[in-house]
Amino acid sequence: MHKVPIWHRTDLNDYPETPDGQKLYKYHCGINLDYLNNTYNAHGDPGINIGVAGIHKTRVYEDIDSNYKGKYYYPFILMQPIEGVHYGSVPDKPIIDIEPEHILNIKTGRCKILIVNTMEGWDHNSFFKILIDAIKSKYFLKYNDFVILSGNMEETQYGTPTVYHNWWEQHLREHDLGELLEQGVLSMNNWERPHKFICLNRRPHAHRIAITTLLHNYKHKGILTLAKKVDNHTEVFDKNLKLMNEYYPGLTAKPKAMNRLLKDLPLEYNDGVDPNTENPVHDDAPDKFYMSYLHVVTETFGRGSQTFFSEKVFKPIIYFQPFVLVGAYNDLHRLKSLGYKTFNGIIDESYDDIKDDEKRLIVLSKEIGRIVSMSNDEINNFYQSCYDIMMHNFFHWIYRQQTIHIDLKNNLLRKLNGYA
Repeated sequence: MHKVPIWHRTDLNDYPETPDGQKLYKYHCGINLDYLNNTYNAHGDPGINIGVAGIHKTRVYEDIDSNYKGKYYYPFILMQPIEGVHYGSVPDKPIIDIEPEHILNIKTGRCKILIVNTMEGWDHNSFFKILIDAIKSKYFLKYNDFVILSGNMEETQYGTPTVYHNWWEQHLREHDLGELLEQGVLSMNNWERPHKFICLNRRPHAHRIAITTLLHNYKHKGILTLAKKVDNHTEVFDKNLKLMNEYYPGLTAKPKAMNRLLKDLPLEYNDGVDPNTENPVHDDAPDKFYMSYLHVVTETFGRGSQTFFSEKVFKPIIYFQPFVLVGAYNDLHRLKSLGYKTFNGIIDESYDDIKDDEKRLIVLSKEIGRIVSMSNDEINNFYQSCYDIMMHNFFHWIYRQQTIHIDLKNNLLRKLNGYA
């Protein structure tokens, strides 16, 4: 078989369908029907859940039934944490419910449980391991009876194989590629960009509050945002402000800078997007990128080595901008492992090699300050020197839109058959 054989539910005929005719919970296997029906919030497109955006899913997966005699995956979609005691049960309602024939096939080497979340980069030791431990304990399985398919580039420490697949890298494919290329090439001839940098922070994670504090003195040189309210409350901000004080004590020791920022919040930019209620993962107001030189990307995770790339890091790639990455240790190294290029030699990227989270942030902020303090002629020359890398990244991103599903398919087949 040249596709990935995957089991799917057939007991959900009364459930609603997505616009393309797919059953909403088709691949949400292993979950009790009553729990699934009453409390589990599935994502709209099962093709997204199992790791392919749109048109490529039929080229990767092949649904099988009980007549199939080869090796196959039994998918368990983990789109959100599941309520319950260690994912085992809630009162009078079991959650984990894998049919006996699949357990037998797992124990005889014909099947592996595929734990799936390609839209997040969750730590393998948290949600994934809790679920795996619950299933493992209930059915007396082993860690290598599972495969994790996720956007986290790390390997597990407990022996469960992983396959990396990032749905967000494909998400921006919704743009018209010809229009993106035309606008991007035209924008590279713009020598009068009014903003020396852009740094957008909708959800106020601790590392985003920290970098905004460090860049606050430069706000007049670019576009710097930081929301205080998310979904009409400040709970997220208040929680992450406490975490920022814990994670970055050096900044806490400089209360004047923090107080100046707090008095200035929220930092907003009028592009028609309300950060309190909207999450512009597919940005309909791209002019702000074409009007800015340096893109300061603040990724989802900013501590440790938990590498996950959301749509944020791919925006400067499709909008032809040099970028720095406020993220985890060695994020740039991981991005280059996917074939993208970064700007070392033009930008001092030594921050990527610093394990200490606060030191990494401070070194990076100083390099941002150096760039945004350039004269207009200097920053124009800086931008033009990035031309080759920006062109490479844009066309490499297009290339990966056509091939990423092939890597996904081959990697899943290798892990199904026990290969590294």
